[in-house]
Amino acid sequence: MLRLGITGGIGSGKSVVSKMLTVLGIPVYDSDSRAKWIQENDADVRKAITDLLGEDVYEGTRLNRKKMASIIFSDAALLAGVNDIVHPAVEKDFNRWCEEQKKEIVGLESAILYECGLDKKCIDKVCLVYAPIETRIERVALRDSANIEDIRRRMANQASDDDKIKKADFIVNNFSNHSVICQVLEMMNKVRV
Repeated sequence: MLRLGITGGIGSGKSVVSKMLTVLGIPVYDSDSRAKWIQENDADVRKAITDLLGEDVYEGTRLNRKKMASIIFSDAALLAGVNDIVHPAVEKDFNRWCEEQKKEIVGLESAILYECGLDKKCIDKVCLVYAPIETRIERVALRDSANIEDIRRRMANQASDDDKIKKADFIVNNFSNHSVICQVLEMMNKVRV
């Protein structure tokens, strides 16, 4: 089984590429949604997060994501602590998920694929979905009704596009007049060889 990582900065269009792969019959693990599920449903992860950040980051069984973000994105040590809790749990969940798949190729969508080391641990090839920073900021501001400074702060916690471009096996440009569909089909022709 070939494991294809789909990464890119926030607002780059990773989900667009992942949906195209799904249409092509390639199952894609969405690490962001699974991480959210794990943070609310895995008792060990919940306990570790409350031990680190305090019980008030949860409201009943629901994680208060805004509260957690306001704490961890202004404190590098707490961000690293949460990552040290969540990333191994997501990696374990992804490996379990892969065992259930009956396909020759599977995908893993993650904005922080490189930052959490998944590219070295459980990915064979990496597709970087690229869009310029200003385009990404516009997209996220529209999508999330988010404050531009908050978006920039979140971006600052991700590896630079220059670093990702050097490491990626494939680059899908998702801006201006680039045809994402043609690029994804071309990539999959190369992956299947």
